[in-house]
Amino acid sequence: MKCHYCKDPETGDKVLIPYCMQVVMSNDIKDCTCYSFRMPTTKKLLEERIKELYIENENLKSIIKNKSK
Repeated sequence: MKCHYCKDPETGDKVLIPYCMQVVMSNDIKDCTCYSFRMPTTKKLLEERIKELYIENENLKSIIKNKSK
């Protein structure tokens, strides 16, 4: 889980639900350090690394294919 807002069913007000100590202390969701809050950056880095590995894998397969001829 990560810090998020939910709606109070009785009043309809927006209520902050903190999951990390930084938000508990500051009461500001901008200070959130929960893992899923940083996920888009991590996902982008992993996707770039996967592309690099795919290219390397293709190069290695072509080398193996040429060696076996």
